[in-house]
Amino acid sequence: MNETQQDQLNDQAIKLAGQITDYVNSFDRDKNRDFAKAFCKALSTEHRTLQQSTMRMIMELIEYMASDEYRTDGRNDESKRLAQDLIKYFIEAKKKEFNMPENFMPSQYLSFI
Repeated sequence: MNETQQDQLNDQAIKLAGQITDYVNSFDRDKNRDFAKAFCKALSTEHRTLQQSTMRMIMELIEYMASDEYRTDGRNDESKRLAQDLIKYFIEAKKKEFNMPENFMPSQYLSFI
């Protein structure tokens, strides 16, 4: 991928992140739950490979939020801790089930087709 393509992807990601944060900028948990249902309903009409790729991207988002690169303060510390716990417990469960390597991450669990 060349630099221009990477810049375009970064711009798309920034725009999408802004749209999502604009949407969640309320204290209405029902609205968030309704969004999740609507998103999954819309996603269910997409190709199955795209559905899996979307889940992989969500897992990579959680992995990044759990990483040392993700900066926090008192307002989002709990989000980071939750992301770290999700990663930790997923890895523990899958190691027992599949004997996964130490550096295994949840996004790697989903196969590429």
